[in-house]
Amino acid sequence: FLVNGSGQSLVQDFANNSTALANQLTGGGGGVFFDGKYARDAWAGKPPKLYAPPTWKSGSSIYHVDDTYDGTDDALMTWSLSRQESIHDPGNIVRGILRDLGWTLANQLDLSVVKRVLDEDNLKPGGPITFTLTIANSSSVTATSVTINDAIPSQVLSTTWKASSSLSGISVTVGSLYTWSLSSLPPNTTGVITIYGTVDPSLSGTFMIVNEATIGPKVEDPDPYNNTSIVVAGGLKTFMPMITKNLSR
Repeated sequence: FLVNGSGQSLVQDFANNSTALANQLTGGGGGVFFDGKYARDAWAGKPPKLYAPPTWKSGSSIYHVDDTYDGTDDALMTWSLSRQESIHDPGNIVRGILRDLGWTLANQLDLSVVKRVLDEDNLKPGGPITFTLTIANSSSVTATSVTINDAIPSQVLSTTWKASSSLSGISVTVGSLYTWSLSSLPPNTTGVITIYGTVDPSLSGTFMIVNEATIGPKVEDPDPYNNTSIVVAGGLKTFMPMITKNLSR
């Protein structure tokens, strides 16, 4: 998983016991980074940086995350702690690194959102449109400070919404997007937010509406790929022709 600042693999691209490899391990290649799928997910899609000072420190170099993460939620695995500094959580970067290394992490959140448009075949300008947002906490721990964001497209007018009873205490802030807030979402809980609106009557008959919804906090979720859902309503549909062979001859 170790790469330099140019994305070169330290294992595959540099000879063992070589001066070139020593230079890489002490940051000479622009730093040392952990290029794993879950580690990248925890660091905005980029490989997180590891501790690689210009003078090798046995037991510290490479085995720790970079000092960049001092003072953040990922500070536990920096190479040193200050006096009276107490940290009780490894942080999402280290959780990601552990998952990439093959560890199964218990008690992790698994939030998801699925957006659908109902009765899509009967949509028309000036007519009603209904979306559903199915949100779920599939883990064994309670999710706190949950937000669901949905940028309702401008082609959808006069929107209203309702939530299923399982989403108790939900509130909404309306601005450039709808943001629903839940103080907590209990384990193994599923709920639905239904959004009602009207298709802009000024649209042509071949209108297309694209809508994206997200659920968070993503940083605590080891699988962020089901935290976003996109739905497409309307638009032209092209059916491919069928080619057959006449076998009667």
